[in-house]
Amino acid sequence: FNRLGLTTLRKIVTLQLKCVESRLVEREISLQMTDAAIDFVLQVAYEPMYGARPLRRYLEKELVTQISRALLTGEIQNRSDVMIDVNEDKTGLVFVSTKKQGADEDVMDDGSEMSD
Repeated sequence: FNRLGLTTLRKIVTLQLKCVESRLVEREISLQMTDAAIDFVLQVAYEPMYGARPLRRYLEKELVTQISRALLTGEIQNRSDVMIDVNEDKTGLVFVSTKKQGADEDVMDDGSEMSD
């Protein structure tokens, strides 16, 4: 087998992020990851001997868990754009969530608008 190049690995992380994002479509949450965050994920999760599999496991274990907790605590809300970056001391990921334009209306879990 040939080892995966950096460009290919970055694409794999981006594709895996899109898979995670697809689970959040009903909540209208979009995810983006900085290049620094992608590099961090590659640094901590990539194992040349195992190919890209550890990347997926890392994203499931770390990223999905952190997003789930942030949803439960309200740090990430429905109708948000979430930027994933590396924390200041380069030891983990941070999430910056901003409400999408026009997202002031209350939306029920089923996606319908609440009326007064």
